[in-house]
Parts: sequence; C-alpha cells; structure tokens
Amino acid sequence: MGRTTETNPISTPTKINSIGLLWWCVLAGILFLLLGPIFSRSDPLLGIVLTEAVAIFAPALFFRRNFPSKTNKGMGLGEAALLTVAVFPIILVINGIFLDALSRIILLENQNLDLLRGDVGLFKQILTMALAPAIMEEFFFRGVLCERFSRRSPRGAVVLSAALFALFHFEAQNSLAPFLFGLVLGYIYLYGGLKACIFSHFLYNFSSILFIHFF
Repeated sequence: MGRTTETNPISTPTKINSIGLLWWCVLAGILFLLLGPIFSRSDPLLGIVLTEAVAIFAPALFFRRNFPSKTNKGMGLGEAALLTVAVFPIILVINGIFLDALSRIILLENQNLDLLRGDVGLFKQILTMALAPAIMEEFFFRGVLCERFSRRSPRGAVVLSAALFALFHFEAQNSLAPFLFGLVLGYIYLYGGLKACIFSHFLYNFSSILFIHFF
C-alpha cells in the first residue's frame, strides 16, 4: 500500500461512513439550535464559541483521528492570503446585491452584525468571531466533510462542504457569502491543506470585522 499523500488521498481507507457524517450534520444542526440560546444567555459571543465547540469541533477532532496525515500540495499561507484578499471585495459586492434584493422581500435581521456593532471590545470580537470559528469550522467543514467526500469527487466535496457551511449560519441573509467563501476554502483545502484554510478563514473574518467597524 502506497504512502499517503495529497496526491494519493485514498491509499489508506477511512472507517468514517459518508452517510453517517451527513446524519451527524443533521444532529449538529439540532444541537446548534438547542444549545445556542442556552449558552448565549449571559454572553452571546462566548455562547457562539461554546456551541460550535460542542456541535462541530469536538466531533471533528474525533473524526479526524481516522484520517491519515497528509503533505501539503503546494499552496502556502502567502498564496492563501492573497487569494482571500482578492475574493473578499468580490464576495462583498455580490453579497451586497443579494441583500439588497432580499430586503425587498423579507425583513432582514442579522444577529452577528448586531453583535459586531455592540459595545463588545474589538479584541474579544476577533477572538470569538474570527479566530475561534476559523479553527473549529475548518476542522469540521473542510478537515472532515471536504476531506471525506473528496475521496469520491473533489469538486463535489467542495460544493457540498460549502453548502453545509452556509446552512450552518441559519439565516437566509447570511447564507450567500459563506457559500461563496466556502467554495474558495474548499479549493484552498484541496491544494493547501487545513492550516491554509484556517489562516484564510481567520483573515476573511478579521477583514469583515474591521470593515464593519470602520466602514
């Protein structure tokens, strides 16, 4: 049996069942809806972190034990950063057009946006809404879901993980941007690995926070 690398991702079979992962996504979504309001009563930002830790991060660490270690395909952190900076304004414009059209149909409410515009300190926002989600979400959506399904269809895995990533934001007005960026993150994962995805996700979240604060 050959050495496991990025170019030979199926040299070591995984015990993780694809259907089982999809069922866990359903369960994780239920946990989000049930635990989120409970954890967020005293501190909304900390509540988001705790909910993600229970629903997706802890399971992701368990699932990742079944995956072999893999070498980087060639995309470094610098390239991932450049790609993130390049797509950020594009996604911003497309999402703005989407929100403008959606606002003509339904009343838009964005809990995360309200939190960012609140009295919470910038440093705490960066930790709880940029760094923590980047780590926990990437371990699950790219490190587990995209990894597992890429063994059947890399392109399909990118689209599926991006769609589930968008659904886990649980708001219609906060779905298109995560989906579009999820596609980018899936591409980065296939060619740069999990570390590049985490760095890209953090950079994107960090840029979003600064954009809302200053613009």
